[in-house]
Amino acid sequence: MQRLLNVATWGADAVLDDLREYVVEHLGEASSAVLIVDETGFLKKDSKSCGVARQDAGTAGAVVNTQVGVFLCYASDKGAAFIDRALSLPHTWTVDHTRRFETDIPTTTACLSTIEFAKQLLTRAFAAGVPARWIIAALGYGRSHAFRCWLEGQGRADVVMVPSTNAAHVADRRHTVEKVGAQLREEDWTTFTPTTGTPGQAWARVPLSEVCPPGMQRWLIIRCLTEDPDALTYFVAYGPNETTCQELVRRNASHKPRAR
Repeated sequence: MQRLLNVATWGADAVLDDLREYVVEHLGEASSAVLIVDETGFLKKDSKSCGVARQDAGTAGAVVNTQVGVFLCYASDKGAAFIDRALSLPHTWTVDHTRRFETDIPTTTACLSTIEFAKQLLTRAFAAGVPARWIIAALGYGRSHAFRCWLEGQGRADVVMVPSTNAAHVADRRHTVEKVGAQLREEDWTTFTPTTGTPGQAWARVPLSEVCPPGMQRWLIIRCLTEDPDALTYFVAYGPNETTCQELVRRNASHKPRAR
């Protein structure tokens, strides 16, 4: 392994293509598969590691000295595996020519947001014909209305976590999703545990009144954990009209791999 990493000549992108093909060959299943985009931080004490800087890291829940990587996971009923990755380059690195030279970062490499990296990873998967019906994205991406519009523009169904302050149109009126959740009645909730071993959960689905292409619909999905009923989690989903609440919940909650 040390010889491979330090001496051997090989192309990382070519290996990545082989990995993606291998994962699709063994785990590919269009009827159940999802593509999951998320990011994670790699805590560092040094200042030399490529892309390291003081920045927000979900790993630590604070602004710390870290690298931030964006990852794309393929998950189906057959299993899950990561198929793509990108290392974020903070703005401080774009003007630090010494560190760029020491780490062999080309001068053409730009500072991109994690949103832009997510688009790149998904675009490569789409171009390679990776079979997946749904795209799943974490809160950091759900905050971006532009990202959600981009996904819909690709003709992709998605379930994206959003903050409680996110605005949504319900019955042609604009509300925060938190307010919508607070107005739900007991009969609006359905108990549904998506996977064995997960905590008891109640879910509610509210149709959104935003205009969609024919045959498509947007929903607000709200999750309530029975062990902490005051802590609600919100998702915006976009998919075919006939999609059931159970399928939306399953797509979003069945696969939770994390980059390590």
